[in-house]
Amino acid sequence: MSNSVSLENIHKIKVFSGLTSNDIKLIAAKIIWHEYKKNTLILNYKEQSQDVYFILEGSVRATTFSISGKEISYQDLEPGDMFGELSAIDSGHRISSIVANSDCHLGKMSQHNFNDILASFPDVNKMVLLRLTGLIRYLCGKIYEFSALDVKDRIRAEIIRYARKNKISDNSAKIQHMPTHEQIAGNISTHREAVTKEFALLTKQGLINKNGRTIIVPDIDKLAGTLLEEI
Repeated sequence: MSNSVSLENIHKIKVFSGLTSNDIKLIAAKIIWHEYKKNTLILNYKEQSQDVYFILEGSVRATTFSISGKEISYQDLEPGDMFGELSAIDSGHRISSIVANSDCHLGKMSQHNFNDILASFPDVNKMVLLRLTGLIRYLCGKIYEFSALDVKDRIRAEIIRYARKNKISDNSAKIQHMPTHEQIAGNISTHREAVTKEFALLTKQGLINKNGRTIIVPDIDKLAGTLLEEI
């Protein structure tokens, strides 16, 4: 546990990015910083807790598990992101488990302090609303994909989603530390073998190039053009 985080680093948290240095100082006093090792369970599904977390370093995965133990994942969160705000707002249970994808440095804020900041800082309130709006749009998109796309196209849509977040030019991308085939399978509700087969086909067709966990997408539009439905 550590509170030795610079104000400049706290400013990198997206919901605090528009605040002044004096405002950041006030907020910094309400955050306790923790370090988590890779694969640590940070929050558990249906857990009754209301703290909010901010990611300074590392990444985490929002996931649940079926009765049979199958992992069902729906989102990876990166530095600058936050999680836990839904329970802080409505005092409900956690809607997913949060697991560390890598070693992480996270800030934790109590429900009381978080809601006090929302009431005191309109810019933070607006950023949280924008984040929640983005989450709703993302989940609506996922529902559409599950309804309209077959497994092959869901795999391609997942690659395209990562590619659009990791562009190196207007129409190409370099995705470093791509999730494993098993993790992708969990994201789109299929099995690892289907993902492996589709990655091999895309590589053969030249639509992606693989180097370990790094994926190059030379032409994002061309890959998107192979989908039966627009995403």
